[in-house]
Amino acid sequence: MIEATAASPSTARLLNVDVGAPLLKIQRHAFVARAMVDYSVSYYRADRYKLWVPLQRPGARPARNQSLGYRNH
Repeated sequence: MIEATAASPSTARLLNVDVGAPLLKIQRHAFVARAMVDYSVSYYRADRYKLWVPLQRPGARPARNQSLGYRNH
């Protein structure tokens, strides 16, 4: 799950931002044979990260040098 959120006091301290600053929150679950093997929650500063998600039709070939992921600017 990906969502916008505001920095709590503890998260603000860890990320060196003001309480209430905008953050990108990414919650991830990984499963193997229906068993959850990994769970994580990550917070990213809105002033330092962008989420880039290229879209394409099923069966279309991806363009060169494109990847799904996070970009630090």
